Amino acid sequence: MNDRVSHPRGGRCRGDRGSMMPMALVLISFLLLAFASLLSASQAWGERREAQATAAAAARAATQPSPNEIVGGAVVLDPALASGRAQLVLSSAGISGSVSVAGQSVTVTATAPVVYAFGAPPGFPSSMTATATADATNQILGGP
Repeated sequence: MNDRVSHPRGGRCRGDRGSMMPMALVLISFLLLAFASLLSASQAWGERREAQATAAAAARAATQPSPNEIVGGAVVLDPALASGRAQLVLSSAGISGSVSVAGQSVTVTATAPVVYAFGAPPGFPSSMTATATADATNQILGGP
C-alpha cells in the first residue's frame, strides 16, 4: 500500500505521515497540566482536612479537665491549662494555631501550609495555607 499522494502538478506530496505528532504533543501537554492541577487541588484539600481533624482533637483535649479543674464535683476550666492542652495537640501535629477559652467552651483555629508536589500549577497561588476552626464545650451529664 502506498501512503504517498500525487501532487496535482505531477510531483509527490508527503501525505499524512507525521501529522499525529503535533496533536499528540498538545494533548499530552494538556493532560500533564490537568494532572498537576488535580494533584495540587487534592493536596490543598488533604491539608485542609488534616487541619480540621487537628483543630477538633485540640478542642476536645482542651475541654478534658485535669483533677485541679474539678472543684466540688463541678468542672471549672482553667483557661491557661485548657489552652496548654490544645497547644500541645497542635504542636505535636506540626500545625500552628490559636486557642480561645470562654467558660466551658473552647475554640481552636489551626493553620497549616500547603506544600505542592510539583510547585504551584497555573491558576493556583504560589503559597497557600489551610485553616480550620473547631469548637468544643465541656458538658458533664450526670444521672442516678
